[in-house]
Formats: sequence, C-alpha cells, structure tokens
Amino acid sequence: MSQPYPNSLAHRLLYGLRTRLTTQQNRSWRKLGISFWRKTIIKHLPPGRLYQQQFLGNLLYFKAPQELLHGLEEIFIHEVYKQSFQKNARIIDCGANIGLSIIYLKTVCPQAIITAFEPDSDNFELLKKNILSFELANVSPIQAAVWNRSGLVPFISNHGMASRLANSTLESEEMIRSVRLRDYINDPVDFLKLDVEGAEYDIITDIEDRLFLVNSMFIEYHGFFNKQNQLTDLLSLLTRAKFTYYLKEAAVNYKTPLYQKEETTHLFDLQLNIFCFRDNKKKPT
Repeated sequence: MSQPYPNSLAHRLLYGLRTRLTTQQNRSWRKLGISFWRKTIIKHLPPGRLYQQQFLGNLLYFKAPQELLHGLEEIFIHEVYKQSFQKNARIIDCGANIGLSIIYLKTVCPQAIITAFEPDSDNFELLKKNILSFELANVSPIQAAVWNRSGLVPFISNHGMASRLANSTLESEEMIRSVRLRDYINDPVDFLKLDVEGAEYDIITDIEDRLFLVNSMFIEYHGFFNKQNQLTDLLSLLTRAKFTYYLKEAAVNYKTPLYQKEETTHLFDLQLNIFCFRDNKKKPT
C-alpha cells in the first residue's frame, strides 16, 4: 500500500526534500561518490582556489567548481563519450581541460594510448596533477593549442572551459604555442575529441584528407549566425568522409531563436555536440 501524500506544510517540505534526494540523478551522483550535500557545497565554492575532491578512489584537483560539476555530469553521468573501444585504442583529446575526459576514457579503456592537448596554463597544471593522482599510464599531455598550423597564436585565457584562440592580437592577452593537428594523424585514430571553443571548423577542414584514419569523433561546434555556411560545409565534409553524424544541442544559447531581441550571455550563437561514427549496421531493405 502506498504512503499517503503528507498534508501539513512541514511534512510536505520534508517529503519534497526526501524525494529530491532520492531522484535518479542524485543516485547517479552518489555512484560517483558525491552526495547531494557535497554537490551543493561544491556548487557554491568561490572559483580560483585549488580544491580537491575524492573521486573514483583518487583525489581530483580543480579550481572552477561549477565547471567541474558540469563536466562530471556531462562526461560521467550522461556519458557523452561512451562507445566500444579496442584494447589499445589510440585517442587524441583536443581541449583536455583538467582531465575529466581522460579519466573517463581510461575508465572504459584502461590500456588506451592518449595524446592530450590543453593550451590554458592553469588547466594544464591541473591536468598533469590529475594524471599523476589517478596514476594514468600512456597519457601524453601537451601544452599547446590545436590549430591548422604550428607556431604562435593569440590566446584568451579564462582559466577554465572557455579559454580560446583570439580573433586577433588586439583581442588576445598572450601568445601561445600551437600545433597542427594533421601532424598527429598519420596512423589510425580510434577516437578524436575536439572541444576547442570555436577553432573546430578550421581544424577539421585542414584534416579532411586524413579523416579516413579516424574511426569516431566528437566535435563541440561553436558557431555564429553570420557564419552559418561553416556548419553547412562541416556537415557536408563529414558526409564526404563517410561519417554518420548525430546532432545534439550542447548549450541553450537562445531559448527563443526566432525572437532575436532576447539577450544572451554566450559568446557564440550556436553550440552543438556532433557525434561522428562509422555506421556499419545493415539497413533494412
């Protein structure tokens, strides 16, 4: 027999709190070793300081608490990178941030060989710290921006997920090292992750003739309404490379896209997750 819904205000508040604590999502967080209360504490921590959190039996280091929660939810709860890997999969992670994607990929494929690029100096130090803390073998962290050429490029650092290449030296805060991604795609790549805050179009067009070496790919696409042709070109390129792709909104930048008067705090007009894979399934005839 089900328990009747409580009538008094106090009972209703307690009932609502208990229900909230036992939701599926909170159960998922508890599986990661993070309780509802700990998650709430992390959410309200001031950014910029060095923190640590017990996670999967190791210490996880971070400085951007809200970004950490977003990354954990996306990568470990929603599992956006989930797929089947061969034993010694070769993975290239462009935009590794503090290493959450690498920790996840090493969880599902412990013997993966990973090359990880991260240009932001604060992120890179945390990336190295987390690789060491989790004792991740066969991971090569490289402090550089992935681009369509090697050299020095203007860069804007916000010490978090939104660090990006600048449009010009006038906009930038510093010049950093860049590497050309195509130089790293000479042999088969099982998984290519590209989260580079707006540089993905130029990078992908530069490696089009090497995409036959890539088995699966995740692109977080950042676009503008006045450059809509880039998304069209990118999707056509993926089709030419014989990828099947799946599109999913990465961020709700406009709640009412048909009503352009609304304000947005996002730099980009459009953010999409593009999942690219080889579809070898037999289709019904």
